[in-house]
Amino acid sequence: EVTVEGYYHSTTTSTTDYGTTIRVDLAHPEDTYTKYVGCEMAEPIPEETESLMVANRAGVQIRGTVAGESFGNVALENCVVVHP
Repeated sequence: EVTVEGYYHSTTTSTTDYGTTIRVDLAHPEDTYTKYVGCEMAEPIPEETESLMVANRAGVQIRGTVAGESFGNVALENCVVVHP
């Protein structure tokens, strides 16, 4: 389990026959257009937390378990937002 800090890039929600997956992507503060870490969230993100991440994109901290790579980026699973 690790905690990563980065620049909030985006949140993606995917719904399939297997359920709903919420993924938060983080970038580097000096390269805000490139995704570096993808975090599959353990549960839905509260609306207030999502709003705080969008308003204050730098310094978002997320804790999760390293799961490998996804689209060439570090992939974390069972993630929770530590600091929006």
